[in-house]
Amino acid sequence: MSNKIKLSIINHLIELRKRIINCIIIIITTFIILSYFSNYIYHIIAIPLIKLLPYGTKMIAINIASPLFTPIKLTFIMSILITMPFNIYQIWKFIAPALYKKEKKIIKPLIFFSFVLFYSGIVFTYYVIMPILFLFLTKTVPNEILITADISNYLDFIMKLFITFGISFEIPILILLLCIIKVINTNILKNNRSYILIITFIISMLITPPDILSQIILALPMYILFEIGILFSTIYENTIQKIR
Repeated sequence: MSNKIKLSIINHLIELRKRIINCIIIIITTFIILSYFSNYIYHIIAIPLIKLLPYGTKMIAINIASPLFTPIKLTFIMSILITMPFNIYQIWKFIAPALYKKEKKIIKPLIFFSFVLFYSGIVFTYYVIMPILFLFLTKTVPNEILITADISNYLDFIMKLFITFGISFEIPILILLLCIIKVINTNILKNNRSYILIITFIISMLITPPDILSQIILALPMYILFEIGILFSTIYENTIQKIR
């Protein structure tokens, strides 16, 4: 291996280390700032369930350390989610020099809209999915059973919901990317709508809690996002044809 290649690899590793350190610093800094509000942050996340608990009922902590570590765990996760745009920007700065101008023009808006869709999925989960789901669950419980929730289990449950819907909202971007690299085209997607609808219900059945309501409220938005992906891809294909 020549000295130039060795030097190039070393420079890339130094640059990568710099970007990783920047990501770690911003996450830790954000975590330290938010740590003071950790209990309040957990309270906000728990509101959709707390509002539906029987009067005088509170959430519980099964493990003795849960009241301390659960809000801190949530705060750390929130720190990662909040700083995600900055962290992706650091990755972009590392890989951008190796891309062509045409590739940069395509990737930049895709990254921006992927953030918008991911955070939209989380907001949709908090304001739409969680109230509907918890209302259904609390109303179907037998009268002789007292509803309560362990704070640690609750956090794990809602994080799964946030991540599931956040990723699901990326479907339009995924479809557009597949059309850009010509793995599929809009005609194939349009002709297989019925199969896609069935697949969305199968996926939602596998990744949601074992109740029909959760599966429906995930499958329907997924299919709507699929249609949005077709719309974006159609616009892209028409634009390419006009340019040619």
